[in-house]
Amino acid sequence: MTNHSFKIFEKVKDLPSNWDQVAHQNVFLQRAYLSVLQTAAPLNMTCYFVGIYENSKLIGVAIAQHINLNYLQSYGARDSSTKNFFRNFVFKKWASQVLFIGNNTVTGQNAFTFETEIPFDKISVLLYEMKKKLIAYLKDVNSSIHLVSIKDFYQDCAFELQNNGLSKLYCYES
Repeated sequence: MTNHSFKIFEKVKDLPSNWDQVAHQNVFLQRAYLSVLQTAAPLNMTCYFVGIYENSKLIGVAIAQHINLNYLQSYGARDSSTKNFFRNFVFKKWASQVLFIGNNTVTGQNAFTFETEIPFDKISVLLYEMKKKLIAYLKDVNSSIHLVSIKDFYQDCAFELQNNGLSKLYCYES
């Protein structure tokens, strides 16, 4: 998909002027909602807004959220034993940095939308490439990702995406 590219935005104010036109079918991907989400996000969550381009034309929009679980006060401390210390160490070192492709604060199919209907095989490839781009972007700003989750697909959509290569999304390449 050499004619596709992605641009990652950290601030709603920096989104392209036609963002809402592309996101017209999903209120949870429009500027007004994203602005509230960005303002009200907990300290351990950073929102990223992704423009999906085809030949430099914005054709799709998506949201991703980096959740840093190291901000939590406790990982379920039950006592001060060695086992508890080891569990917390392992969790912080290898499972505390989570990237959600989608919106962790709402349910429903709100991870992405396109200006026009896109076939599932193309969506699968775009999601895979977007995941790689987000991980590389976060690595550049010193945030390693331990887990990636793509959330809340309706059953028929999940089935189609899985049949068209969604399983690639679960392969983490560091």
